[in-house]
Amino acid sequence: MKKLTLITLITLIIPARLAATLSDDTLKNKNEGYYFTGLPLVNYTTDDGLGYGARVYLYNNGMRNDKFFAESPYLMQLYAQFYTTTEGYSYHELNLDMYSIAGTKFRVKSALAYEKRTNANYYGQGEGIKSLTDASGREYDTYSQYESDFLKKNNYRNFLYNKYSYTMPKYWMKLVGEMIRSISLITGFEINKVAIESWDGRKFTGADGHRYNSGPTLLDITRGSITGYDGGWTNAVKAGIVYDTRDYPPDPSTGFYIDYTFHAVSRYTGSDFNYHRSTMGARRYVEIFKPLVLALRVSYTDTSKGTPFYDMPHFEFLEDTVNGLGGNRTLRGFPMNRFVGETMAMANAELRLRMGEVTPGGERFTFKMIAFADTGNIYDRAADPFRNPGFSQYKTCWGGGLVVVWNLATVIHFYYGVSRETTQISIDFNHSI
Repeated sequence: MKKLTLITLITLIIPARLAATLSDDTLKNKNEGYYFTGLPLVNYTTDDGLGYGARVYLYNNGMRNDKFFAESPYLMQLYAQFYTTTEGYSYHELNLDMYSIAGTKFRVKSALAYEKRTNANYYGQGEGIKSLTDASGREYDTYSQYESDFLKKNNYRNFLYNKYSYTMPKYWMKLVGEMIRSISLITGFEINKVAIESWDGRKFTGADGHRYNSGPTLLDITRGSITGYDGGWTNAVKAGIVYDTRDYPPDPSTGFYIDYTFHAVSRYTGSDFNYHRSTMGARRYVEIFKPLVLALRVSYTDTSKGTPFYDMPHFEFLEDTVNGLGGNRTLRGFPMNRFVGETMAMANAELRLRMGEVTPGGERFTFKMIAFADTGNIYDRAADPFRNPGFSQYKTCWGGGLVVVWNLATVIHFYYGVSRETTQISIDFNHSI
């Protein structure tokens, strides 16, 4: 783990090409004007089960002689999404992303969404989270042993011990302004209303088809020591800065992406809580030779006291918010939110080998083999990752898979991650780093 972190840090400081202009190959194949791409959303993750739905995109790339045609993946992207899964997760969204507003270097991103998760994970929070532990304090080495010996014991009464439910309607908007070439300032806000429901005493259907009453969950047992058990408003304002020299953001081969975000939730914004979060990330993309790309990321996030438990497991990057540690965007061999703390640090390394492409019916599909390693740790104090990193305590996983890039801008991944506890599968959209 220490070697992975040092290699990642060293490679990140190697000078990158500063220009953000698209490559000649990308420009040659980029469409002009408006066009639609619609696709069914069929995916699978170990956490959420089989997902299904639909997403319809409307793109405007502008014309080849437009000012920003060679510097942006598109001028406008609008999509509408309906999505739900067999394990109780739903995410419906209307999303707008506009580069170069009125010919300027300002970009606006906004979304109106409804999110619901019936089986959200909760394994506790803070440095005390180490092994899988049952209600009596017994520790388990693997998730399969934990499941067979505890979760399903007593006729499934403990089956939802690490689960809870939430619903969250939300709206967010970000304004991105490029100050000087490759450096942008970002500001925005979000409005969230979270409703929490415990599984304690609720009826559910077990894997054997019978109906059961759930016993007390870990969330109920620890409710006296956590914030946000009853949910509430978490309206926030955000500000950040990004340095971006990637050659093509949806599927980069070269460049840096370095960002810092400050996220403030306050009663002055109509929230029920007062807290703040700082998140820093650095990504580096290196084309080792023409078909092979090395992608690297180091990340750090810290939240203040008073953060509700359901908002703590987040890396608030400027491009997106990802759950961690654990899940298909952070530690890909662990369940989502397996390790959560006020301070979290993470490093990822990924090799992407281009295997070839096909163009049936004028559609372009590029295939890439993937190998990755992820590692991360949680802390109770903001300075500990630097002052007392505890490398031996880091949680590490590794794996591989396949990436399919459709018409340059749509990325579909197939990951298989392995950790000391369990394995995870993800068939989803976009690169993780």
